[in-house]
Amino acid sequence: MTHLLVLGALIASAYPHVVPDNYPKNPGVDVLHYRFQLELADETDLVRGEASIDVRFVAPGLTHLRFDLIKSSAGQSGMRVIGVDVNDDSVSFVHDEDALLVALATPSGIRQRIRVAIRYEGVPATGLVIGPNKHGERTFFSDNWPNKARQWL
Repeated sequence: MTHLLVLGALIASAYPHVVPDNYPKNPGVDVLHYRFQLELADETDLVRGEASIDVRFVAPGLTHLRFDLIKSSAGQSGMRVIGVDVNDDSVSFVHDEDALLVALATPSGIRQRIRVAIRYEGVPATGLVIGPNKHGERTFFSDNWPNKARQWL
């Protein structure tokens, strides 16, 4: 009988517990392509970047897009958004609580494609290791696993 209880406990522990996925998403959006242009310097840890995102809408009526980007505050590490364009036109945005909300000039249409360009700068807290290697040479090393890219991309 004891063997059956132990066996039952082992089998029960082998099944993963289901954890709900509460992470905010962009339903109705299909991201087709990301392109990042980065400016790095040997004199400072400041990263300047532009992310270009090609988006296709699979649902009509969307008025905002949400992107992850850790925000800097009061001299802390993080990124500051300088500007956002949709199809080369400046649009309003809100960068708060490590999320960037980009307003669309008009609600989305199904199968509509747009290009979003986000210009930003800052010093990442993690995800991009900046410093000397074992030879004393300054290096930049990406360490994005599993979710650190939002610190600097």
